[in-house]
Amino acid sequence: MDYKEYVRDLYKKCKKLILKPEGFFLENRDIENGKFFSSLLVPLIVLMGAGVFLGELISNSNFLFSYALMKTLRIVVYYILVYYLERWALGELLKSHEGTQDKNLLCLVVVSSLVPSVLSSFITGLFPGLYVFGILGLYGFYLFVVGVKKCLKIPEKNQFRYILLSILLILLITGVVYSFSWKLLQFYEG
Repeated sequence: MDYKEYVRDLYKKCKKLILKPEGFFLENRDIENGKFFSSLLVPLIVLMGAGVFLGELISNSNFLFSYALMKTLRIVVYYILVYYLERWALGELLKSHEGTQDKNLLCLVVVSSLVPSVLSSFITGLFPGLYVFGILGLYGFYLFVVGVKKCLKIPEKNQFRYILLSILLILLITGVVYSFSWKLLQFYEG
């Protein structure tokens, strides 16, 4: 697959996920051994990292390469950690709510819920003055709810409780990892 085709395919996936999430989940939930993390989230994280680096280059008159690199690494590692921690925590929570134990479906839901946040981080990283667009990342919660209902096969009586507890877990995980990574960046600054 050449580069243009790969980027076009990534764009189509993101567009379908954001504009027609029900169709996206129905289309992708039957894929065996889906590599959603490596085919959807990792390229977006790399793009977002490049955006943060370029934004640091553009916005600061006294460009510090090491600071821009550390800021980029911090946000890239942040999203990778958040993905793995959310996948583990939501998988454990799923066991107690009698949902499907298919790791691919859980991976699909977690990756899909992170896509809007990564895209909004790209915008705010590239253009720091547009930080208000960070609120677009909240769309990930809607995608999470749609993904849970379409993919995880949780009994109706447990579905609302699972969604509520999952959202609280997601907020806790993202808050802890973000504050920890921010403290490390401040420690690096000296």
